[in-house]
Amino acid sequence: MSFAAQAQPATDNLNPQFMEIGQQFVQAYYPIFDDALQRPKLEPMYHANAFLTFEDDQRMGRDKIVDKLKNLPFQKVAHALTKIDCQPTTDGGVLINVLGQVKVDEDRPIGFSHVFVLRPQDGTFYIMHEIFRLALHNIPDGS
Repeated sequence: MSFAAQAQPATDNLNPQFMEIGQQFVQAYYPIFDDALQRPKLEPMYHANAFLTFEDDQRMGRDKIVDKLKNLPFQKVAHALTKIDCQPTTDGGVLINVLGQVKVDEDRPIGFSHVFVLRPQDGTFYIMHEIFRLALHNIPDGS
């Protein structure tokens, strides 16, 4: 039995405004994240049962995620966004992939990938899943 024969995804609940929703979310999220004093204001964006993977640190639940965000080891951060890709999910939500560069404190800019899954609930959208990864490449020096 092939995997594709198991089930066909439902398309009845695809949100036709997925691109606008994704763009608006990104425009709201990063200015708050980039200001250390404002970062706690991200809390209402997260679903109570949200899941975060930030590099190798995984957190489940809004409180644990917000604790992580409040205690990041840097004060100054600036994101330069290169590309935002959005797709609708079958539950009316939105999958968002952000590529760009991030500059932390006085370090040089580093590429990053940031993925969000927004879930609709009670007339709004919440972050249900989030993955953040720096684009670090460890290339052997040939020795």
